[in-house]
Amino acid sequence: MRRHARRHGGQSAQEREDKGARQRKIPAGAKPHACDQCDYRTTRSRLLKEHKRGHTGEKPFVCDQCEYKTCQLSNFARHKRVHTGEKPFLCDQCDYRGSRLSHLTRHKIVHTGERPFSCDQCDYRASLPHLLREHERGHTGEKPFSCDRCDYRACRAALLKEHAKVHTGEKPLACHLCDYRTNRARLLEEHRRVHTGERPFSCHLCDYTAGRLSNLTRHKAVHTDTRPFSCDQCDYRATRAALLKEHKKVHTGEKPFACDQCDYTTNRAPLLREHTRVHTGEKRFSCDACHFKTNRLAQLRSHTERHARESERKRKRAGQEPFACDRARSSNLTRHKGVLSTGASRSYTIGLTPEQPGHSSG
Repeated sequence: MRRHARRHGGQSAQEREDKGARQRKIPAGAKPHACDQCDYRTTRSRLLKEHKRGHTGEKPFVCDQCEYKTCQLSNFARHKRVHTGEKPFLCDQCDYRGSRLSHLTRHKIVHTGERPFSCDQCDYRASLPHLLREHERGHTGEKPFSCDRCDYRACRAALLKEHAKVHTGEKPLACHLCDYRTNRARLLEEHRRVHTGERPFSCHLCDYTAGRLSNLTRHKAVHTDTRPFSCDQCDYRATRAALLKEHKKVHTGEKPFACDQCDYTTNRAPLLREHTRVHTGEKRFSCDACHFKTNRLAQLRSHTERHARESERKRKRAGQEPFACDRARSSNLTRHKGVLSTGASRSYTIGLTPEQPGHSSG
């Protein structure tokens, strides 16, 4: 056996194979090993053997730490790094380490800023082809990833993976300032702004600011009054497709969101979240004018309106005009603005003394 090994001079199997190919005078670029079940061809007999397992379903490489099986030794070697945590591919510009060369290649685009893949319907450009494909589904409306437990569909596999945690109840991300937990990093980041008071999203038409981009998007409908989504069973119109979808459950009677501690069911996920606080005792909504706290945003809004009415009465007693509009008067000016038609003149003053100029917004 030793003499046999010395005969090969310590060569690897691949080196011996390549040497044998040269001895057989196989032309460069030729692929002499062909699959008899498809058009696959290769230069190496070992690769052909691995390929044929794709037809037979044979998976001889089995992980001893999980249920993973594969037909290729290279896939098995990569999988092992999941358990060992090995990340042999290092970025030469930062501390990034990857378990696969392909991951490192993708990462390097962060440094170059290269975005070679462009959308033919808008100005979007992507660094990777799969990101462009995901973006294009926003134009086509395609949602190929579907939940097997409800009718949820997504344009991205990552979104479906996040959604699945709604059913399992898994919430691995926790706030370090309160008991809030979530299954999405974005939601945790938005929640933390409740504690910091940060409101980075601002309206360019008024002084409204929000801690969430979704809240700003909803707010903008106050100025435009655009409601492109209409119900086919009644006169209801909505600014967002999600609101229309929720509304339609009123007609079907569907209440897919159920409390796991009592018999409460509802047709809206936010209502279920509000309800669960009845059991936990959490009161995350607090008034910034007094010590009032509640577990429902609607109750906080009702409470703050009482402060506004009280302030209005005090100003009236002081001889001031609390709310003035060039078309009408209202105790809730923000709500009142929504009834003004698009393009209408909107000038108003809020709690101004007679010598202060009115605030005008168009």
